[in-house]
Amino acid sequence: MIENYLGFPEGIEGSRLLRLAGRQTEAFGGEIVMLSEVTALDRDGEGRVRFTLGGGVEVTAAVAIVAPGIDWRRLDVNGVDELLGRGVYYGAGRGEAALCAGEDVVVVGAGNSAAQAVLNLAGAGARVTMCVRGEKLGRTTTDYLVARVEKAPADRCSAAHTGARAACRRPAPAGRDRRSCGWDARAQAG
Repeated sequence: MIENYLGFPEGIEGSRLLRLAGRQTEAFGGEIVMLSEVTALDRDGEGRVRFTLGGGVEVTAAVAIVAPGIDWRRLDVNGVDELLGRGVYYGAGRGEAALCAGEDVVVVGAGNSAAQAVLNLAGAGARVTMCVRGEKLGRTTTDYLVARVEKAPADRCSAAHTGARAACRRPAPAGRDRRSCGWDARAQAG
């Protein structure tokens, strides 16, 4: 869910926004090309940008917008590469979160993507532990996401804050508050 996009005060799903952008692009005679390798880039005789795509297809335009994707910051832990796609993932949208219902899940990170993953996972019924290196979640997360994570039920969501190293704790048992799980901003030991 994209919640801070102008014109959508209740937020909008990324897939819906992409569909709407595609429809509008086509209405103006444009075309969106996705999942296509760019093999060459130069200018044509009129100074327009020319891309050569995989298969030799050429695309020219007066203006080109290049959106090469995101480069996730990798977790620097021995053995993590061997577990990618087999229990370790970079990101958790609603579709992935639904597969984790009833499971214990650890989210490592404290940025907007991590907070959104926590909300998606907890909303799908997972028991989520968020590992935050540092003393508070809001340092790298927008206020509205911090507020939502803080309002998540304590039996579904907890966090551990550390000064120097990551330490994680499980969600609070039913009836206990977050502070018993290390949710507060004090540094917690593992």
